[in-house]
Amino acid sequence: QITDEGLITICRGCHRLQSLCVSGCANITDAILNALGQNCPRLRILEVARCSQLTDVGFTTLAR
Repeated sequence: QITDEGLITICRGCHRLQSLCVSGCANITDAILNALGQNCPRLRILEVARCSQLTDVGFTTLAR
């Protein structure tokens, strides 16, 4: 299972990332949404089904 730490490392190096599927990654939290918002300005598609630790606050942060 991938963790926030692993995904944040990927986000920091993938500024041109346009889509990401993390569906079923139950260990990720809002920290990844924050990292995506800060590091991946081209992100257009994010699949997060069955990621129960993600919250509305995290998605609001990502949208900004």
